[in-house]
Amino acid sequence: MEIRNFAGGYRLSIDDNIWFLRDIHENEDKYTSIFENPYLGFLKEVHEQYGTKVHLNLFYQTEGFNLSMLSDKFKDEWKAQTGWLRLSFHALQEFPDMPYRTAGYEEVKRDCSLVMQEIRRFAGEELMGPVTTVHWGEATVEGCRALRDLGYKGLLGYFNVDDDLPAVSYYLSVEQRRYIKQRFVWKDQQEDIVFFRTSIVLDKTDLDRVRPHLDGYATSGGLPPYADLLVHEQYFYPFYFNYQPDYRQRILTAVQWAQEKGYQPRFLEETIL
Repeated sequence: MEIRNFAGGYRLSIDDNIWFLRDIHENEDKYTSIFENPYLGFLKEVHEQYGTKVHLNLFYQTEGFNLSMLSDKFKDEWKAQTGWLRLSFHALQEFPDMPYRTAGYEEVKRDCSLVMQEIRRFAGEELMGPVTTVHWGEATVEGCRALRDLGYKGLLGYFNVDDDLPAVSYYLSVEQRRYIKQRFVWKDQQEDIVFFRTSIVLDKTDLDRVRPHLDGYATSGGLPPYADLLVHEQYFYPFYFNYQPDYRQRILTAVQWAQEKGYQPRFLEETIL
């Protein structure tokens, strides 16, 4: 496995996805298109306006719903989005936090397989790929091996180090985190897994700080070779206790920044050969 065509790409990656699928399930007799769901409709607008490629990491279940309940009636429409949309495993569910921090091979394999088989069923193999982000970006070596054996060759995280922030760095050592903090990519040759660092967490960055945060890389070693723009689904919804009314604008601001800097829409899977 080699890493090529890494520099100059960007994508929008979104964690904790499940509520939009519950909505599609609840409205399956009403909706004639998956894009009648407001969240997914917005993401399609971002793609249509900027060419952005979007990667959604999915939970298997949430209150009152799991992926096995989702109809496959829209499967052809899902497949038609293969040029710009990816679906992948994130975790069984939102809580507890850091669910795979000490999990063994079999537990991770079980949960990941649950999500993958449902994605195949309702959306198709076409929307799957070899990259994902594990919930909280924490997993043991054994857990990551399970992901690798199921086809995930690339894992995204924050790789925080020398600060008080959550590491979000899987099983990597301090020295390995320091390396990827600067380079944005590192391959564990022994495990045959590539780790990628995100460039920004939009729901943790106020709207007026999005551009300064991204511009700030230029004064501390250079702009990211690949710009992963990360956000979480739940902040989109007015019913969520921590709703962010400027959710859409944060995403658009980051995407516009990437476009202005010359980044091209590109899935991370396109950099792994």
